[in-house]
Amino acid sequence: MLVLLLLCFGLTLVGTGSVGSRIVFEKLIDIQFRERRSEWEASGRPVGGVETRRYFSFWRSGFSTSRVFNQFLQTPPSWVMSSPHSARLLLRMRVLTALIFVGVILIFAGGILAVR
Repeated sequence: MLVLLLLCFGLTLVGTGSVGSRIVFEKLIDIQFRERRSEWEASGRPVGGVETRRYFSFWRSGFSTSRVFNQFLQTPPSWVMSSPHSARLLLRMRVLTALIFVGVILIFAGGILAVR
């Protein structure tokens, strides 16, 4: 029973964290697009929400989106921290990303217990 609980809860955390962090990231990219367009272009035109979809380039946008996501988690640009709204979004993105890691640990623990 504990194994099933760990696996289910872990999968729930991974799913929630994955979807939630992506949604929040898209909001941050749309803010960058609206308020700091030159920085958005310099970062490789990462794809965010509805506003940036029409500027999508498969090769360029795909790689830059992944790079910018990691950059926001590790060392976010100064404009993110200067805006209270953007700083709150970044905090949410970090918490949701942390949920993914907690979920993976729970799944791993459930797998170990299942094998025992």
